[in-house]
Amino acid sequence: MLLGLAAVLIVFTLDRRLGILAMFCTGSDLAWYLLEQLIGRPRPDSQLVHVVRHASGGAYPSGHAVYYLWALVMLALALSRRLPARIRFLPWLVACVTMLLVCLGRIVYG
Repeated sequence: MLLGLAAVLIVFTLDRRLGILAMFCTGSDLAWYLLEQLIGRPRPDSQLVHVVRHASGGAYPSGHAVYYLWALVMLALALSRRLPARIRFLPWLVACVTMLLVCLGRIVYG
């Protein structure tokens, strides 16, 4: 929660208009909940995958993935606008790699 608040504050400091949009990122929980209800994919059976901790709710989309997607996109938008054109891709690259690691972590964690 503190990481999310820090991301919103950083984005707001760098770009006020984008910061207002970043404040809506706090609603990513609602987006996740609605998508999970709409998709309704059940979690895999514990016989198929090693489950570290049993969680309630559906398997897709991951709440962690939704949250990080919103936060990383907002940070990349805020940072890339301030960088020279030739390296504006770097925040997006970092965001993509981080998102990949988050998604892989969700799979490994079960």
